[in-house]
Amino acid sequence: MTSFNVYAECTEGDCVNGKGKFAFPNGSVYEGDYSDGKRTGKGQSTRGNGDVYKGDYVDGKRTGKGKFTWANGEVYEGDFLNNKQTGKGVFKWPSGSIYEGDYLDDKRTGKGHYVWGDGNVYKGDYLNNKWTGKGKYTWANGDFYEGDFLDNKQTGKGQKIWANGDAYEGDFLDSKRTGKGRLAWRNGSVYEGDWLDDKWTGTGKFTWTNGTVYIGDWVDNKQTGIGKETLSSGDVYEGYWHDGELIETIAERERTVQEKKRKYDQIFNACLLDISHGVNLQLGSIKKVLEQDCGLIAENPSWLERIKYE
Repeated sequence: MTSFNVYAECTEGDCVNGKGKFAFPNGSVYEGDYSDGKRTGKGQSTRGNGDVYKGDYVDGKRTGKGKFTWANGEVYEGDFLNNKQTGKGVFKWPSGSIYEGDYLDDKRTGKGHYVWGDGNVYKGDYLNNKWTGKGKYTWANGDFYEGDFLDNKQTGKGQKIWANGDAYEGDFLDSKRTGKGRLAWRNGSVYEGDWLDDKWTGTGKFTWTNGTVYIGDWVDNKQTGIGKETLSSGDVYEGYWHDGELIETIAERERTVQEKKRKYDQIFNACLLDISHGVNLQLGSIKKVLEQDCGLIAENPSWLERIKYE
């Protein structure tokens, strides 16, 4: 009958105070320095799954400088404290991505520089593996964002510069232009005002390269609401806009309102005169009911009521 040793054992050297080799039941092997029976000094641990650590130990834990290579090809080299990546270090992925900077408890926390295999780069603050604080993200095509980050997203104040020369500076939320901001195109056009989800929404001013200026309300990048457009020729169009088109000027709206009020008053007075015939309007309760009825009719008269009272 074959027997197997299922216990950890020192297979070579001095595993108490000196150099030794120790084998564990799970297939892991440590080879290096010992002090008082603990891994302390320089050593190398090879796990059964192929992961390897080579570097400093204190009281049986990875503490100091070291290099950890995972079986999947990932590599961390730098500072350790109590078995965790803490301090300065460099992490490399098989994809070609590299991070160099601060670590705390196995997480990128502090200042760091991350270069992706595709050429994108982030340099700035980290918290728990996420871009949080101040930083700069540069795309491989030359575009870049510099400013505030929160949980890997552009949130706060910042500027984004495109490689073609366009530039935005202002507020961001969840990596979208939201709040107040100014976008200047390389051709000279400028929009300055409110943003929502990367679109001009709210109140803003757009200046075209030919000198035309629109100031007013916007919805989804289109003039919608009340606004004033001044052409380079000096002509002015002020009024109510929808989807970029002027649908009614201020003067036209005022005439419309006045005409509506005139018709309302006409129908209301005629109605009140009609239904109050023979009724004592000195009684406040009766007068109030009649005025309410005529108000409803004047607000939305039927075709028959129009013929009768207009």
